[in-house]
Amino acid sequence: MSRTPIDPSQYYLIPRRAVKRLLVFLVLCLTLLYAFRTSWLPGIGTYLVHTEPPRQADAIIVLGGGGSGDRELTGARLFHEGYAPQLYTTGSKVGLSGLEEITWAFLSRRELMELGVPGANITRLENSGSTCTEAVETHAILKADGVETILLVTDPFHTFRAARLFENTFEDSDITIVPIAADPSWFVAELWWTNPVGLNAVASEYMKLAYFFFVGCWE
Repeated sequence: MSRTPIDPSQYYLIPRRAVKRLLVFLVLCLTLLYAFRTSWLPGIGTYLVHTEPPRQADAIIVLGGGGSGDRELTGARLFHEGYAPQLYTTGSKVGLSGLEEITWAFLSRRELMELGVPGANITRLENSGSTCTEAVETHAILKADGVETILLVTDPFHTFRAARLFENTFEDSDITIVPIAADPSWFVAELWWTNPVGLNAVASEYMKLAYFFFVGCWE
């Protein structure tokens, strides 16, 4: 059986000249993006930061998992400045070698006590392994404790997503959430791309933020 010969004219072929122009255009775009990176890259970092001035509150929540101590420094400062009389620390088991049974909430509480916060003023919430479960766990506890306003302390790049998660979880209550970015902090929103830790933090946060918007809580 003879085969019908293929007529090349039936297929659309991109001219080589068009391909070269496209490549030149892409290279030019990438060159311009790199040349003007200091104009647009900072916005990617600052978009993640949603912080408000501290105000009088019933409690301060120091979200666990930071590791740098910046969250605890900020929580202790707010306590000593008289913004709230009670602190809550969050976070389940760390899961690192030698620390299998230690929780983030425990480590955070210990750090706060070293910074002068009395242990009697700190409550550990140790059943939360993500920002989503932290919001759910604290919601139940805070309602039972009659809390009306909280200062939510976390790293700057985490404030936007944390505030959205807590606001969604607390929407059926009268509890006011005031997000507070840790200050001082190792994270500089305007220079996040200049070091590997900042790159990883921002990339991870945007991935979790996209998951939150399209799917729900990041577990």
